[in-house]
This record gives sequence, C-alpha cells and structure tokens, in this order.
Amino acid sequence: MDVLWDSTEPLTVRQVGLRLTNRDLAHTTVMTVLDRLAKKGFARRQRDGRAWRYQAAANREAYVTELMLHMPWTRPATGLPRLRASLAGYLIRKRKCCAGHWNPLENSPGTDRRCFPPFLFSPP
Repeated sequence: MDVLWDSTEPLTVRQVGLRLTNRDLAHTTVMTVLDRLAKKGFARRQRDGRAWRYQAAANREAYVTELMLHMPWTRPATGLPRLRASLAGYLIRKRKCCAGHWNPLENSPGTDRRCFPPFLFSPP
C-alpha cells in the first residue's frame, strides 16, 4: 500500500514490483497481492491494454482513520490500550525518533515524551 500511496498515478504490477526494492518478490506474488487489494476495496484498478493499473482507493490518512474507527471499543479495558499501542507504533515508524528505546505498552522512564501526543501517556 505504501507504494500505491506514494504514487501520483496508477501503476502496473511491474512498476509496483520495481518500487519494492527491499524485497525480492516474484511478479506473480505482486500481481496476486494487488488483485486481492482491489477485490477487498483497498485499491482501484483500470485496464490499460492487456495490463491492469492500480492506485489506492483512499489516501493513507483515510485508511488509518477507518482502522481507528473499527477498533474493538466494546471492551474499553483493552480497546484504549490497543489503540494507544497501534498509534504509538505508527508514530514510531513515521518519526523514528524513539525507535528502539520505547515500548508503547509500558511507560518506561527513558521515553522521550516530546515525540508523541500527550494522550498516549494519560491513564485510560
């Protein structure tokens, strides 16, 4: 999905595969994943000759918002900590300022709290 989100135009399977430089994936693997993403509604595809061109159905922010809206809120004791852990993990990956020395499930003394929104550290 990152490749599709980062692109401004629809991509072919080959173009997506070439942009996945850190992975050595078979063309058919990339094609299968893109096909499944399209069938599940995460990606849109359009015919371009014999090939399909894929693009994200929604932007990254809309996807993250949708995920948060479907968190298991029916169990407040576990739902909020899970939301905090998911959001903290996302922020760690995006900001990379606290990676490696902070566990989002614990309030460790070495945490640089300036990197994260305050609600991550408030009690549930």
